[in-house]
Amino acid sequence: MLKICLFVSAIAVVFGKHITPCAQVDQFNDYSIVFFQKLIKVTGENLALSAYATGKLLSLIMLGARGETARQIKDALNLVGSDRDIKNWFRGLTLELNAAKNLTIDTAIKAYLAECVDLNADFENLATNYFDAGVENINFYDPEQTALKINNWVQNKTDNEINKIIDENNINALTRLIFINTLYFSGEFKYPFSISATEKADFFISKTESVKVDMMTISGYYLMSRHPDLGVSMIYIPFKNQRAKFLLIVPDAVEKAEYVQNNILTIWHNRNFTKRYVQVFLPRFKLASALLMKPILEKLGITRLFSKPDLNGISRDDIALSEVFQSAFIDVNEIGANAGPADTVPVEDVALTLPGPKIKPYVLKVNLPYLCSVLYDGLGASMIYIPYKNQRAKLFILIPDVIEKAEYVQNNIRTIWRNRNVTQKYVQVFLPRFRIVSDHSLKPLLETLGITRLFSQPDLSGISTDDIVASEVFQRAVIDVNELGTNAGAADAG
Repeated sequence: MLKICLFVSAIAVVFGKHITPCAQVDQFNDYSIVFFQKLIKVTGENLALSAYATGKLLSLIMLGARGETARQIKDALNLVGSDRDIKNWFRGLTLELNAAKNLTIDTAIKAYLAECVDLNADFENLATNYFDAGVENINFYDPEQTALKINNWVQNKTDNEINKIIDENNINALTRLIFINTLYFSGEFKYPFSISATEKADFFISKTESVKVDMMTISGYYLMSRHPDLGVSMIYIPFKNQRAKFLLIVPDAVEKAEYVQNNILTIWHNRNFTKRYVQVFLPRFKLASALLMKPILEKLGITRLFSKPDLNGISRDDIALSEVFQSAFIDVNEIGANAGPADTVPVEDVALTLPGPKIKPYVLKVNLPYLCSVLYDGLGASMIYIPYKNQRAKLFILIPDVIEKAEYVQNNIRTIWRNRNVTQKYVQVFLPRFRIVSDHSLKPLLETLGITRLFSQPDLSGISTDDIVASEVFQRAVIDVNELGTNAGAADAG
């Protein structure tokens, strides 16, 4: 019987709109929802899972696979673009998450290969430098010690919350390759719930059956999307790092829980979030999952990976993947998600009601089966327009969030621009004075754009009746930005 369905996607991309500079976003979002639905049908249990973490792992495997094996994975993930686009996308996301402030999103990946298997150096470089993944040869002939070593790694990656993901019975002398995937998330709510306001309340498993839970409550302005026709509400609870949000998807009645679960893709596509004054009632909960992913991946159409796969990009040896394991843990209390026990972390016990007018709030009680997700809106860069006196002209500035993202932003500037969502905001800008003088020979650039005939037997009869050819194209550009403007004269001239 379904009690609480948890869709925990520690995510840089999932459910984002205008958040990641890549055509992958909407496609990957849909995969994430389908992934959740398939998983629920296979397990039928309360669970913590990460579609992003699984998608990241499968993308790594896809880049080491060939032929039908790679095609099945790419189709299941709804990935678009070239292999280079995909690996650069995940590299950018990894850098973004590693640099996030007031937040920890750790999706660890580890490939364990039999000692007799030779790993391709290119795949090891791909795993390490683009997916932040580890690769290790291990002795599968000793299942007990191998399982112990893998479980110790998982325990370390989940801050000792998950002690066991694999059993010695999952390993034998014929095992050649397994992948382990873990998720650890920690973030404090922007507005913590009042610890003193938490009290026992009913959580309805069915119309007639309920259990007692610790019910937290808070009131304030939140982004909310109501759908009476679909029988569901959605609300964002922001974290201190405001790019991260806790999404709650709550049916209007316990009988609607299965309908919402089966139609979440339609519900999500019809979202319309607006700011609203809400009193939220949310149960504390703690959940750890250790999952065997093979049955779920086969439901997604990824079957070749486990039976006669072409993994020639990983190893030239004849290998097949035995299993994919995922562990995930989430603990939600008044402070946040995995942010420490509410009764031991020193925080000020905030008022029950956040600042706002004394109006009657919309009451949202999460006291029946629901879905939730941790979201991270990762763009990797900020954009700003600085207007000139002639307001049709603007100085456009594109700034990577961290220095490690500079190359990624440079290589993806077209998709960043296409996904821009510029709104007016009060900003304090720090901009260096600068002057740049550039002299360029444009012939090599024009040739890379396909303009080759201009420099070799061109038809320039519209310029001259003589037989001429362009030898070169030169360009000089000068820009001087100071307090007055661009090339606007000396700033100290007043």
